Amino acid sequence: MTKLLERAFEQAKILPASRQDEVGAMLLDLVEQDNSGLRFSASQEAEVRRRLVSSEELVPDGEMKALFSGLTDLIDTAHNSVRRVRTV
Repeated sequence: MTKLLERAFEQAKILPASRQDEVGAMLLDLVEQDNSGLRFSASQEAEVRRRLVSSEELVPDGEMKALFSGLTDLIDTAHNSVRRVRTV
């Protein structure tokens, strides 16, 4: 085990139990991802890196706001439908 990981574990020991569980879940997720057979190809990895440093706007703010507004409306409609079904 590296010194950095040892230091992280030492600091995590003093966290409340709920936060320790969060740290544990994140670490297990990371290990599972590393053990996964899924990998980017070299060209896919290069494209991700290019986009991370790119200043181009991926989706305009207005479009994202409209999308989330529509999703909120859809969720509200579904929630109200479920509520009506439960009262019948």
